[in-house]
Amino acid sequence: MKFIDDRIIPIDSFEFAAHLNANGVIAEHSSESSSNLHGHLNRSGVWVKYNHQYKDAFAFLSNPEHVVEKPIDPSEVYAMEAMAKQELFNKSEKFFSILAKIVFYVSLVALAYYFVRNYLEHT
Repeated sequence: MKFIDDRIIPIDSFEFAAHLNANGVIAEHSSESSSNLHGHLNRSGVWVKYNHQYKDAFAFLSNPEHVVEKPIDPSEVYAMEAMAKQELFNKSEKFFSILAKIVFYVSLVALAYYFVRNYLEHT
């Protein structure tokens, strides 16, 4: 991701991000409150998601009619991100399910050992 500061954007940075997305450059608006998450303190502007599209995004600053070399459909990106998040959730769910079973069975064995040991000590 690369950042374009709103001080060099000739229009509202939110509108600029929307213009970039409409033309195939995946971008997100960043306000001052959200900019801390990206490491730019007290800055607002636009994040260009893919580094190879930064030149295209920068070209839009001087030429709003610029033609993007390799446009990307934002809906495809968001669909891929959603699928990746779902896949991560599914794998995490499977991992924690297996972990819970292991903890349960180890606890069950420890409890059985405890009762057998106490039974043998008292007989």
